[in-house]
Amino acid sequence: MLYDAVKLFALSIASWGGGKTVQLPSINCRTKNDADATRSSALRDIMKKVAFDGLTGTVKFDEHGFRKDFQLYVTELGTDGLEEIGTWSPTSGLNITKDEEEKGDDVVLRIVVMPSRPFVIVNNDEDGSTKYSGFCVDLLQELSVMLDFKYELHASYDGMYGLLKEDGQWNGMVGELIDGKADLAMADLTITEQRERAVDFTLPFMSTGLAIVTKKGEPLRPGGIWSFFLPLTREVWVYVILATACTIFVMYIGARLSFREWTLVEDGKGEECMENRFNLFNCFLFVVTTLLHQRITLDPRAPATRVLAGFWYFFTFIILAIIVSNLCESILWEDEGPDYDTAQELLRARGFTYLVVQHGSTQKFLHDSKVPLHQRISSLVERNYRNLPTSVSDGLQRVKDEDKVAFVMETASAAYATQEDCNFSRTDPFVFHAAYGFATPRDSPYRSKLSEGILKLQENGRLQWIQQRWWNPKRFCDSEEEEDGGRDNDDDVHGEDHSQRETVEIRQLHGADLAGAFAILYMGLILAGLLAIGELFYVFSTRANRDTHLNSIAVSDHMKQAGFVWKRSMDLSDMRM
Repeated sequence: MLYDAVKLFALSIASWGGGKTVQLPSINCRTKNDADATRSSALRDIMKKVAFDGLTGTVKFDEHGFRKDFQLYVTELGTDGLEEIGTWSPTSGLNITKDEEEKGDDVVLRIVVMPSRPFVIVNNDEDGSTKYSGFCVDLLQELSVMLDFKYELHASYDGMYGLLKEDGQWNGMVGELIDGKADLAMADLTITEQRERAVDFTLPFMSTGLAIVTKKGEPLRPGGIWSFFLPLTREVWVYVILATACTIFVMYIGARLSFREWTLVEDGKGEECMENRFNLFNCFLFVVTTLLHQRITLDPRAPATRVLAGFWYFFTFIILAIIVSNLCESILWEDEGPDYDTAQELLRARGFTYLVVQHGSTQKFLHDSKVPLHQRISSLVERNYRNLPTSVSDGLQRVKDEDKVAFVMETASAAYATQEDCNFSRTDPFVFHAAYGFATPRDSPYRSKLSEGILKLQENGRLQWIQQRWWNPKRFCDSEEEEDGGRDNDDDVHGEDHSQRETVEIRQLHGADLAGAFAILYMGLILAGLLAIGELFYVFSTRANRDTHLNSIAVSDHMKQAGFVWKRSMDLSDMRM
């Protein structure tokens, strides 16, 4: 058009001068000259009469100075470049010569994808063909119907999302867009400032944050002949056995030192002797039967043994009540929450190996963040820098196969992983920092159309409907699923039967949880020992005021006879008067 404009001006000047050289005086813009206006009007009239065939077709003008008798060609960018699809002229208007159906068939987008559940799922059929499903595939299908285009999918050649390498080249899906190997990148591709400088992104179709996925601990399931041992740890059971042994020992010693537990009887020879019913076997029988809350016709008489029995009753009541209540609660209670609710709680637990997708946006975000929590997680990730997974599926597999592995990932993928596999648990999101979008090459004509399509799907609720299909809050591990009649078949995108699983977990009590009960029992043991010794000296210090068989026994003889733990009775003939 510039060429035709210059040619028009040249022909007009030549026609005005009649083939002679035209000399025009210089124009002073500060002064008004009627001669200048006259010459301009004359030149304009001559330009209206000039007609010639230029590069843009026949160039001629009407009386008002508008171009007439011309035709514009309408083109469209196709897979092979610009293609003519019609014409336009002032008289006939727009005339599309290419059939609309033929036009739609020619638009085939080459789309590179990155397998990552649930966004893109790869399914290999028996015949060797590859089929794709997932949230992004459903969204792409909606857009293709709305915008009338077809597409071909292929996985990323190097299995990477897109990272700027040290040599300034991009790898992964971003690299394929730059190299012209793909027209669109579709995945859970995070929109970052660095990627925005290399490619164009559509409007975001989903916002996301970061959460940490771990493997749930193996629950203790009630059942079996040893289930009643589960409420207490092995350490506590050892403490209970030691407490029982100490109680038997103190009961036995206290009974032998206390005169009230000795009874005057006749032996088989007709001689008088002192007998103590609390021998070692009877003490064991008394302690064990009271521990099991069974009735026994063996009652202590001395203050020391009675006090000890009272403390022991209290201790056994506490232990049995805790065991029974913990067992009942564990049977009726269903654990639905994750092991760690927040990232801070998980960081306080030691021994975890932290992972992120290698060279992904999550790793870069944590590395560049100035937030102390993010810096701490990044430092833990750097310890395993050479052993990081290359994809989300690899990271989740390591969480499943290895012990104490924490995988930092986007919340959208984490939510789907914990719904699909009940062995996973996740923390609450500790940051919302990113959004997902489709990527196109720079200045691609498809970006604006795709953005408009995504916006329309958001407005009519279709995008939310697709999202609910893949992030159904009642999927897989929800215990209320069967009570509500099950999940609608239309929402079962896999067509698989995921049986409900009830996780019953017993919280085992440790020594610190029962420290009060053990402390009270040990106080009773000490008090019983002191009472036994105090009773011994009190009786002998006041025996002169009593006329009983105790007057005939010296303290040293009583202590000596009581020390024979294997003897059940005392022979009074061996005592000093």
